[in-house]
Amino acid sequence: MNPPMVLAPVGRARLVRGTQKTVWYDQPFFYETNKRLYVQWFYRYYYPSGFGADIEEAYQNLAEQMVEKLFLPNPTSSPGKIDTSAFSTETPLISQK
Repeated sequence: MNPPMVLAPVGRARLVRGTQKTVWYDQPFFYETNKRLYVQWFYRYYYPSGFGADIEEAYQNLAEQMVEKLFLPNPTSSPGKIDTSAFSTETPLISQK
């Protein structure tokens, strides 16, 4: 048995108001590597330049997604302004009591 498998880390960015612990922004981020057979992953695991490189590439991709979504201006917005339309000022997504 040698099924194809992927490495699929998930990240999450949250903006939480500290005193009230209400979540104002919550965005998941996903990345998936190329499919490899189980024996290929097993082989790569024992050679740091293989599996380690896959893990580093996955986390680098997640970090780039977060920076692009959260910190870079929206191409349709005016230069120097961050698109804050995703941030809620009225009702939080989740309220923790």
